[in-house]
Amino acid sequence: NNRYEIKKKLGSGSFGIAYFALEKDTNKKVALKKVKLAPKGSVKTEAVLLSSLNHANIVRLFESFFIKDLFWIVLEYCENGDLGTKIQKVKSENGRIKPNTIIRWTYQMLDALQYMHSRKVLHRDLNPANILLVGDNVKLADFGLSKQLLQSTCHSAPTGTWAYRSPEMFDETYNSKSDIWSVVWYFLNFFVLI
Repeated sequence: NNRYEIKKKLGSGSFGIAYFALEKDTNKKVALKKVKLAPKGSVKTEAVLLSSLNHANIVRLFESFFIKDLFWIVLEYCENGDLGTKIQKVKSENGRIKPNTIIRWTYQMLDALQYMHSRKVLHRDLNPANILLVGDNVKLADFGLSKQLLQSTCHSAPTGTWAYRSPEMFDETYNSKSDIWSVVWYFLNFFVLI
């Protein structure tokens, strides 16, 4: 796709690489995510789920497309990076994050999760690296492991970042309560920063 000019690499994960890019015609800043096609049948999961979600604290999907054996997702660019990097930087500088800021971020996360769960969508990998910063706000991102529940029962889903996994995940069951468990661990990251 010649519509975008890649400027720099933002990061990489198990399924792909994210880049900062500009849309050539409009100069709009975007994040381009290049996804490997290895997990057959699930390569479009993130794009399909994101296209069904519309919330101020969830990263917006602009479009997705295939180029040869790669699947590309064009997302809203979050200029302040991810919360994991922010936490590490503040810790290394012996800095502090204002309690009101932590409360605002937590509220925004919970509001986005409530919205997702009301649509029977689970994040399944909620951790500081998948929470992006835009100005003074947070946005949930990286829906590569997300799952849409077809019914209200638990689904087998032994995935997610180990440190943020709920006890249910060790039984290979997962429901919306497991996302909330991740939020508790997220919040504990901040006690040393207040």
